[in-house]
Amino acid sequence: MAVELKVVEFEPEFVGKLDFYLQLMDEQLKQLDDQPSIGILLVPYKNHLEVEYTLRNANKPIGVAEYYLSKQLPEEFIGKLPTSEQFQSILIAEIKTKK
Repeated sequence: MAVELKVVEFEPEFVGKLDFYLQLMDEQLKQLDDQPSIGILLVPYKNHLEVEYTLRNANKPIGVAEYYLSKQLPEEFIGKLPTSEQFQSILIAEIKTKK
């Protein structure tokens, strides 16, 4: 699965780029028993008709969803997600193990 987060409204080119990433994943990373890769494109705004027409030509399964930003973490997630410091140390440790 590939998830792409955009900070600008939906543009048809985004689907082409995500489709390219999915093709690469299927060719280079997918194991024999894996299902085909899927893509999720997150945008702050989308025109539903534009998305519908764009997805008609996609070669891989891709979904487009809108997101919104909130200044406060929902109560049900408090204490369940790592702090920014914990997340940063996880990323640093992951980078060091790949070297």
